[in-house]
Amino acid sequence: MTAYWRGEGGSAKAAATGAALREGHCAVDPKKVPYGRKVTFGDGECTATHTGPAATKRKAARASGRTADERNAIVIDRFFDSKQKAAAWTKSHPKFMNVRIRTADAQQGTK
Repeated sequence: MTAYWRGEGGSAKAAATGAALREGHCAVDPKKVPYGRKVTFGDGECTATHTGPAATKRKAARASGRTADERNAIVIDRFFDSKQKAAAWTKSHPKFMNVRIRTADAQQGTK
C-alpha cells in the first residue's frame, strides 16, 4: 500500500467517482478493484473511490518488490488530508500487506 494526500501531484478535490476525496478513501486500479468496494487492512478500512497512475501502473510494487509476487501485487493508494498524516501512516506500515477486498454481496450483508 502507498499513501497520497490532498495536493500531491495535482490531486483533485474530487475522486473519479465524483465523491469529494476524504480520509477513508483509496485509489485503485478499477480493473482489479471495482469502485465502491471496501478494502480492509490491518488497522482499518477504506473505500475504493479513485484511481491514478500509482495504482494503475503499480510503480511502487514494481520498484520495491523483492519477489515476483510482490512485483505483481495490486497497489492501493490510501488518501490522507495532509502530507504529515500520509507520511506517518507510511512510516508505520509495511510496503506490502495482505488486504481483503469485500465483494458486493458481502458489503450488502449477504453471501
